Amino acid sequence: MWSTIDSFARPPLGRHLHGRALALNQRARGLLERAAPTPGDGRALGETLMASVACWQLFRQGLPAPRQGLLQRHLQRQGAIADALASSGARRNALPGLRRQARSRGQQRCLGRLQERLAASAVAVPGRRRRRALARLLETEARWLDELGQAPPPSESELHAGLARLYRRARQASAARPGSAVARRRLTRLVRGEELIFSGPGLISEAAGVPERRRLLDLVDEDAWLAGLVDSPAAAAGKPRDRQRLGKLVRRRRRELAVDLRVAALLGFGESVVSYRRALPWRTFIGLAGTAGVIGNGPQTADFNG
Repeated sequence: MWSTIDSFARPPLGRHLHGRALALNQRARGLLERAAPTPGDGRALGETLMASVACWQLFRQGLPAPRQGLLQRHLQRQGAIADALASSGARRNALPGLRRQARSRGQQRCLGRLQERLAASAVAVPGRRRRRALARLLETEARWLDELGQAPPPSESELHAGLARLYRRARQASAARPGSAVARRRLTRLVRGEELIFSGPGLISEAAGVPERRRLLDLVDEDAWLAGLVDSPAAAAGKPRDRQRLGKLVRRRRRELAVDLRVAALLGFGESVVSYRRALPWRTFIGLAGTAGVIGNGPQTADFNG
């Protein structure tokens, strides 16, 4: 009975993801072509590219083996650009944590001067050479999306298997070293993929550890940004005494984060891989039926138009 309701209550997962991928590609190209881009455009472009990479990661397993390798190299180049552009989000999360560690007026003034330099050096969009390279990547993706649209969509079992694979890899890496570069990369792919599917209003947020994994990713991003802060150009441009103060603040905050990361990893990955995989059909129904307005609070649509 539930499978019958499911088949009529929501769009097929493959078609849903293909539509999201098309919208993300169009939004990224539009942001890249703006005549007077702002730092906000750069952040939006980074977020859009990361969501696009996650979408393609789910499609990848259904492609022929030669295309899988080509796509993986393609996504690595795009992911590096996206990560650099979206780093300002980690900065916004990190500064309040650093302020909580400040124990003197000198440290508070140090952070104020640092924030001014960071604001002045905010990157709007990539440089000309990188913009051309990114435009070519997005044009290639647009062609691949046209090909996918003309072919039979990937089955839901294939897409669920791909998401479960992302969960397993992120779970393993987060259990071993939650703040490592590998854990961060795998967790980013998982969270972005889940956000593409589990987008219904309210119901899914109370289960499955999705909010906890989002919180874990925010902490991991903050820790990664702090790790390079003392040696960054923004810190080097300040006074030597400010750099010493900043180093103390960063060390305090990262010690605090080490505990937070362990707790968040336990909360975010308490579910076994087998249980996660079994629950995906129902959670997909909740997410996509909610998006379609069949359940929940009515139609929910993602805004990709800026």
